[in-house]
Amino acid sequence: METEFPYRNVIVVNPTEEPIKLEVPVFSEEWIEEQSKLGLELTPLTEEDNYLSHFRKAKAKLDKLKAEIG
Repeated sequence: METEFPYRNVIVVNPTEEPIKLEVPVFSEEWIEEQSKLGLELTPLTEEDNYLSHFRKAKAKLDKLKAEIG
């Protein structure tokens, strides 16, 4: 089955401090691996996962990294 999508890619820039959740369909594990190779840190979530809990952990890790960098 081949599906036509209206856009191939999207560039997202968030100029605010407010976190934004974008829902991205993931069709395969390979997609996660490809994005990770680009240097992105991804946390795949299932329907059962608590988004807010995972978000807080990721934000704390990012804040710690930013503090270490300067």
